[in-house]
Amino acid sequence: RALSLRDVVAFCVPALGALMTDPLMSFVDTAVVGQVSAVELASMGPNSIIFGTASFLFSCFITTTTNQVSKAQSKGLHDSVARIVSDAAVLAVGVGVGLTGFMLAFRDPIFAVYNVTPEIFAPAAAYYNIRALSAPGMLLAMTLSAACMGRKDARTPMLVALAAGLLNLAGDVLCVMGPWRMGAAGAALATTVSTYAGGALFLVHMQGTMELRPRLPPWADIRPFVTASTVLVIRCASIMAMFSILVCESAAMGVVVCAGHQVAGAVMNLAHYMADSVSNCVQAYLTSIASLEKRTLAQHAFLRRSRRSLNLASQVVGVVAALGVVAVCSHPALFTTDPHVAAAMRGVTALLAVCSLLTTQICITDGLIIASGDFPFMAAMAIVNVPLTVAVLHGVKQTRFAGGLNALWLCLLVVEVIRVAQNRIRLALIDRARQPEAPAAKLAVA
Repeated sequence: RALSLRDVVAFCVPALGALMTDPLMSFVDTAVVGQVSAVELASMGPNSIIFGTASFLFSCFITTTTNQVSKAQSKGLHDSVARIVSDAAVLAVGVGVGLTGFMLAFRDPIFAVYNVTPEIFAPAAAYYNIRALSAPGMLLAMTLSAACMGRKDARTPMLVALAAGLLNLAGDVLCVMGPWRMGAAGAALATTVSTYAGGALFLVHMQGTMELRPRLPPWADIRPFVTASTVLVIRCASIMAMFSILVCESAAMGVVVCAGHQVAGAVMNLAHYMADSVSNCVQAYLTSIASLEKRTLAQHAFLRRSRRSLNLASQVVGVVAALGVVAVCSHPALFTTDPHVAAAMRGVTALLAVCSLLTTQICITDGLIIASGDFPFMAAMAIVNVPLTVAVLHGVKQTRFAGGLNALWLCLLVVEVIRVAQNRIRLALIDRARQPEAPAAKLAVA
């Protein structure tokens, strides 16, 4: 039976709660720190993109785990599911420990890349040093959440996300605005503690529903995981390079633009993760059929009808996200007490709303291409889009219609239009190559 709109909603609503954990933590951190100081808020701009880059770069664990668990689950291979989840969890923790060591060892060169100025260096370093410790817990929670999604269980990630989010909120109030008054460093401490709490809750749940068997996995078992993840890491690195270009540009434009870009980025993160719930639904339900090199007429019809429901859901999410962006940008006092930053935010409201609509289309088409297994295309387009972003930004800055924060978000809008077109064209080509052959007409014999 094809996915109905009710099926999509039943999966996406709890999935949305799970996916919103990280952006909501950043959202709350930004709102709370913004009440303390504009300099502290500006210091979180480079940090947000640095840790966002790390999270997004290793989101390959989410995509690959969901993909492999979904395929094994659809075939009823429950022992294989337990092995895949166990191996993925061990890899996530190992990579997380390595990532923490790398980030602490190369903090100053990383700050130099992101144009961290002397004015914000101290609070930025305080945040960074604490938040870097969260990497193992972050990757573990991401991986186990993906395992739940692959088993079509979106409720558990939602509950874990709720618990971790409430803990983060309490920590922010205590460490940032409470008696400790730690500023940005307090926000980092609250996020790190809540991240590990979320990972622990996932482990307890998984151990209760399957027999986890932690081990040092042999290369033969993890080779498909590593191969797919490598391509996805290249894609994620290229996409984050695009956003890093804009962050570096904002830092060079001064504290007001940098702080405004930090708030705008936090708002857009919420829109992105709202749309990503639909993408996860695609990967959980359609991978086993969409990845086939040749489809039967029944399978082709299943995909076509399911896409209608998914497209409708993504359009609704896009409108809700755009309205949410307008509502939030109309009340910049939620994030900052600086009137200049507030004015900059109001000035990009329309651009952010349109970008949120485009983001939903990018997410669903990304999900359909991932479900089809066409990872090389996604990596190739992501690489191409890096110099394209530089060219578009240069072109926008040459016009007299955009400057400051407006130039950055007009650039992103143009790039997102191009990304939607790239994905739509590729999906049409995939469908044409994999569509079932028309049955030969029966010839009448005289």
